[in-house]
Amino acid sequence: MRIMFMAVILILIIIAVLFVLVRLKVKPNENVESDAYWDEQNAWLVSEFSRCNVIVFGKKGSGKDLTFSHVINLRGVKHYANMPYNKLTTVMGLDSLSVGDNTFEDFLNDTLTKFKPVFNDELDYYISDAGVYLPSQYDKDLDKRYHSMPLFYALSRQLHKMNIHANLQALGRLWKKLREQGDGFLWIRKTVDMDTHFVVHAISYDRYESAERRLLPVKDKQYGATYGAGI
Repeated sequence: MRIMFMAVILILIIIAVLFVLVRLKVKPNENVESDAYWDEQNAWLVSEFSRCNVIVFGKKGSGKDLTFSHVINLRGVKHYANMPYNKLTTVMGLDSLSVGDNTFEDFLNDTLTKFKPVFNDELDYYISDAGVYLPSQYDKDLDKRYHSMPLFYALSRQLHKMNIHANLQALGRLWKKLREQGDGFLWIRKTVDMDTHFVVHAISYDRYESAERRLLPVKDKQYGATYGAGI
């Protein structure tokens, strides 16, 4: 009887060990956060891109377009972009980000003219490689080529309930009239290939000055109040 009892105990121990090994095989890295953690991060991403105009920046290959693609797939809605991301993308040239022939002077002088809308409401626009298409070193040329884009950028929520997001390598390389209107900034530091998935390391900011300096956040309330930065 005692031998049978010991045998049952041994079998239970073996089953418990096998269960642990299976769990370790699924999550080999003890530091990997729970699914709830990733759900929380994804929910924050969707909330941020839904809330405001987000500018994503980071070195070449850091994961900027990967972040765009992930956000787009998380949201799962139709959108506009200057390149195709998935089947829900409608590719529209940057010329479409316009309020017609209207200028800042027209707003000041109350001489606005009607223009035909080309976007549907509540669909965001994503600009990939904004540092190439809208580089700050050509500010004067951009002022002429896209003279009303800054106005459209500023009024996109009022006009179409939409946001305009951009990604580029260096924050300072974006056309000045656009980068200074950014509401949220996301510095993509690096992306790690975990075989079955990618982990993107990023820092978010709500102030341009903090993002430009790439300040590293400290878990301190005064720091957040001063610099508007967080992980």
